[in-house]
Amino acid sequence: MTRRASAALAALVLAATACGDGSSSSGAAQGASAAEAPAPAAPEDLAFECVLPAPDATWAKARAEIGGAAAFLPSTAGGLVAVTLHFPLAVSEAIDGRVPAVCAATLAKDAGAPRGVLGVHLRWPDRLLDGLTKGEGARFTARTDAATQIQLIEARDPKDGTIASGVLGNYLLLAARAEDLIALGPYVARAMPARAKDFPTAGVRIAGAKEEAPIDLVARVPGAALRGPIAAAGARAWADLAARIASTLPVPLPFVDDAGAALAVLPDLESAEIRVTLGERTTRLEATGLLRKGSAGEVAARALAVGDAGPLLVLPKETLAAAFARRLPGTGTGTGGTPGAGAAAPGTGTGGTPGAGAAAPGTGGTPAPGAPVEASAATAAAVAKALGISETKDAAKLEALARAFDDARGGWTTAGFAFDGTGPSAFVRAAVRDTGALDLALKDFLALADGARPTDPVRGAKLRMTAGRTVLENIPGDVYRVRIARSSDASKKAAEAPAAPTDTPTAVDVLFRRSNDVFVAAAGYASRDALRAVLTAESGDSLQKVPEIMEPITRLGSSIVLAAFFDPGRLAASRAGKPGTGSVAPVVIGFGRDLGDTVTVFARADAPSSALGELSRWISP
Repeated sequence: MTRRASAALAALVLAATACGDGSSSSGAAQGASAAEAPAPAAPEDLAFECVLPAPDATWAKARAEIGGAAAFLPSTAGGLVAVTLHFPLAVSEAIDGRVPAVCAATLAKDAGAPRGVLGVHLRWPDRLLDGLTKGEGARFTARTDAATQIQLIEARDPKDGTIASGVLGNYLLLAARAEDLIALGPYVARAMPARAKDFPTAGVRIAGAKEEAPIDLVARVPGAALRGPIAAAGARAWADLAARIASTLPVPLPFVDDAGAALAVLPDLESAEIRVTLGERTTRLEATGLLRKGSAGEVAARALAVGDAGPLLVLPKETLAAAFARRLPGTGTGTGGTPGAGAAAPGTGTGGTPGAGAAAPGTGGTPAPGAPVEASAATAAAVAKALGISETKDAAKLEALARAFDDARGGWTTAGFAFDGTGPSAFVRAAVRDTGALDLALKDFLALADGARPTDPVRGAKLRMTAGRTVLENIPGDVYRVRIARSSDASKKAAEAPAAPTDTPTAVDVLFRRSNDVFVAAAGYASRDALRAVLTAESGDSLQKVPEIMEPITRLGSSIVLAAFFDPGRLAASRAGKPGTGSVAPVVIGFGRDLGDTVTVFARADAPSSALGELSRWISP
């Protein structure tokens, strides 16, 4: 891992190495100085509090996972703090890494600069200060802030001033700026030690009893922050990302609206908790939130379609990234929401039936009147723009087709991406509720697409679309084909799209068909091979045969609404012209909800250490 990545992980540990609960060997003295003043109340703009139950143990695991240059770093959390702050290593003995550590942060409602303070528990505060400020070679000075009594530590040489730091009571406080220490430091040093006792600390050793997996970091977010600055910041960030996606892709992705809807429940959360556990070669994160009873978010969450992420595993084993979403099946027209012929039975891994707890089509989970029509109209408008359709009558046909597709769809959709020696390919599998309606809609779409003139999103040149049918060797039944080609190549309607290993093809095929109660489609430089791989994956080489992907996806559970995975290492190898190389190490993410007296929404993620290392290289400047 790079030096910058090592420093980032060190900062995480420092964030959690922030203070204690009074259970160390210096328990009698712990908090004595901090207790001289009453514990301040929580700041009005408190964003979160966090606890690291065992800083030394967490750093030992992180150091082993980082490997490489991390072997030259100190073996204790106190030593890591000293090295990071450019303190003499000798003073690290004054830092106690056996005591649970805490931190706190604030986020202003007016989008002002956030504040964060970390507090490291000290065995001997005086020894730390003497080691830093006294002696002929002392590189630091200390001055007392009159308002808070924090002894601010300042470097004589600006090169040593990496992080603002100070001492209050038995805590070494760390922050990005001195003003943050003064504003939030007293809360961390005087209030957080008592609050830390209420945080979970799984992993306590009891002789003869089975140990739970230790928790390495726990963060709690109050409801006021979720309803205010965090919801606002999340909405701004997602709106920006959604706009970038919309400007890049020719047609909208079905998952974009789902992710935006998930963010919309933030203001209805009572509170949230995040737990991070460092395992052997894997980091696991789980975030949970309780929804307020009777809130719009709780009503919406109860109506969600949930289930396992099994359909995600029925993609070709070469898949490098994929996403999955469950939705209530289309409501249909004139059927009262009854599933059409061909819809899979409940409990099947490929059908369109919602998971346990989801409202049945046409009942309490049915979208409000007008919602499907508005969504279909928006989708139709985006597709019409992508296809270059401007005539009113054709646009109206496309909107009717969008509604027909929405009515015919089943309860889930998956989309994946792969890269081989020929080039990239993308594919989709989606459950079908009404097979007859879908077949009619596909035929109507072909008629509308034939002759369309879309615009190349990269070069801006006009393209031409031709539509028809084709066949796949050893695959029974017809396949629909839409060819997107440069205008000079559009007349070659019967020819197959060229697939040159080194040159960009002049035409790309989008192939699709219905296979029983599942719609499948593929596009790319070798779309025929991609579609064949999707059609045969369920009974052949699928992700179910890749344990590094199958196991974390299975661990997501049976109450999943959205799930995704991507493999940073193999994606990087493909971009470097070496597809198919590298070990399988995916980042897996899932979102869902659990029902009870109150509704809990959750997010879970598994990230192998090698994947985190690759991601750190992606984001490094």
